[in-house]
Amino acid sequence: SYRDYLKVDEVLRLQVPLASPPVHDELLFIIIHQAYELWFKEILHDADAAVAAMEADDPRTALHLVRRSGLIQKHLVAQIHLMEAMTPMDFLRFREKLKPASGFQSVQFREVEVALGVRNREILNAFEGDAEATRQLSLRWNRPSLRDAFLALLRRHGFHIPDGDGGKAERVQSLLRLYLEPHRYWDLYQLAEALLLGG
Repeated sequence: SYRDYLKVDEVLRLQVPLASPPVHDELLFIIIHQAYELWFKEILHDADAAVAAMEADDPRTALHLVRRSGLIQKHLVAQIHLMEAMTPMDFLRFREKLKPASGFQSVQFREVEVALGVRNREILNAFEGDAEATRQLSLRWNRPSLRDAFLALLRRHGFHIPDGDGGKAERVQSLLRLYLEPHRYWDLYQLAEALLLGG
């Protein structure tokens, strides 16, 4: 059934407010952030599949997945406005119970950054005291990012893209070819646009 397949009963038991006496808006706060974590899971799922598609020289499948990921990210940006439906005073009534918790402690959010190509060692250092989070981030760190996979795809299609962080001018020249001859490289051009514009 719908209820069994989606584990609805289990999901609905996962919202556990801490405030005493209860604060009405704490449930909204929890649901918003749990929904973010679920969407982060999907973004990572699609990012991994997009990387695999690029590695298999299938830019069309990668394009579909990158575009969907961009739509999810737009949805997440719009969702943050739900927080504005909570007054600052209502938030302060339960905020003390959350200290020192912060959204910046979301391992999946940091994984999304790494999957997109952000390589900042501070991301790893921020979770030094959490062995499981460090393991999870290290695994993500050692996988190719969307950026890595796209540049490797371009190399396989005859574009001169230097390895590493050097050679920015050469990378720009190669990417310029995509934009000067979009019909010749249509699938790669579309994928580049999706990656640049977030879908």
